[in-house]
Amino acid sequence: MKYWILFFGVVFFSSCQNTNQNQADSGQVSQNETDGFDKDRPAANQNHNWTFLTNQLFHYRAKVTIGEKLDKAAYEGKWIDMEDDGTFETGTYRKTDYAGEWSYDHDADLLTLYPDPKTEKNSQWKVKYNDNVLVLVGTAKYGDNATQMQLVRRSDKPERAK
Repeated sequence: MKYWILFFGVVFFSSCQNTNQNQADSGQVSQNETDGFDKDRPAANQNHNWTFLTNQLFHYRAKVTIGEKLDKAAYEGKWIDMEDDGTFETGTYRKTDYAGEWSYDHDADLLTLYPDPKTEKNSQWKVKYNDNVLVLVGTAKYGDNATQMQLVRRSDKPERAK
């Protein structure tokens, strides 16, 4: 348990430093970049052949936001499934909560999710991964820089405990 706390502490510390540096480099963030509902969609012909993202789906294992109490129930049963065609679905247990499009910038290691703007805001995440674990660290672009998540690759949607 203390290793997880140490892991999340190190990642949070490094992401906070990067966010402050990025804001200093680029000046003030515009309202369009922070409202989460801009029309910054990926191009239709963009390459989505990133098998480390699209092979099977991911279950949320942990979600931490600075200033919020840890609440396992908040992400229990949650999953995301990204497809090769640039679409994704996310949900809880067998239910799909919302869908949208995604893009990945390999050079910057940035994953951007573009859900239907009527349901959720856009989000952008710095990606760290190994074979079956994906760590997403929020960026300042859509105001998620205080959040990070750990997801685990699985072959099927989560089941409720019986």
